[in-house]
Amino acid sequence: MNKTQLLFLVILIEGYVVLATELLAIRSLIPFVGSGTETISIIISAVLLPLAIGYHVGGNAFKKAYAKSKIKGQKKLSIRKILLRNVTSSLIVLTLGLSYIYQEFFFMILISFGIESRLAQTALFSLLYLSFPVFLLAQTVPLISNYFSKAKLSEITGKMLFFSTAGSFLGSVFSTIVLMSYVGVHNTVIVTMLLLCFLAVLLIR
Repeated sequence: MNKTQLLFLVILIEGYVVLATELLAIRSLIPFVGSGTETISIIISAVLLPLAIGYHVGGNAFKKAYAKSKIKGQKKLSIRKILLRNVTSSLIVLTLGLSYIYQEFFFMILISFGIESRLAQTALFSLLYLSFPVFLLAQTVPLISNYFSKAKLSEITGKMLFFSTAGSFLGSVFSTIVLMSYVGVHNTVIVTMLLLCFLAVLLIR
């Protein structure tokens, strides 16, 4: 596998994980907050807004990190290291947030503090365990664009968006129709987290 194919595979997996995470959050929170339109809209919003912000921030993330490390006299921070840091941080937060045992503990704590509104509970969970990892993963595409020359960037942009959207399509269809139906929600979470681990391994290369 050459470098270009590797980069597109990273984008494909990132797109898959973001959509799969959103659907897993909606499905796993049903026992705690129900399946009403209001709670689902909060989860979707907690994914879409950080996704948009992550795209925007990712465009300047490498330039800012490089300048910051240069001022402090530190070793130059590579794009690969930023990507690896983002994926690792997302993996830790999502593994915790999508764990059913932890979710039981989290919502029990909220109730003990008098937060019994389903909307407030959903908003707090989404803010803590969805928005941050999605924001980090959204930086993948603009960061990877730095690997391509400016002359080819307009040509490559369409391909990057294609693979990101194709990954999202697979994340929405395969994770629900195949994985959740045949192996269950818990095992689907494990598969999604293993994909993030695989993504980290690809980035190490």
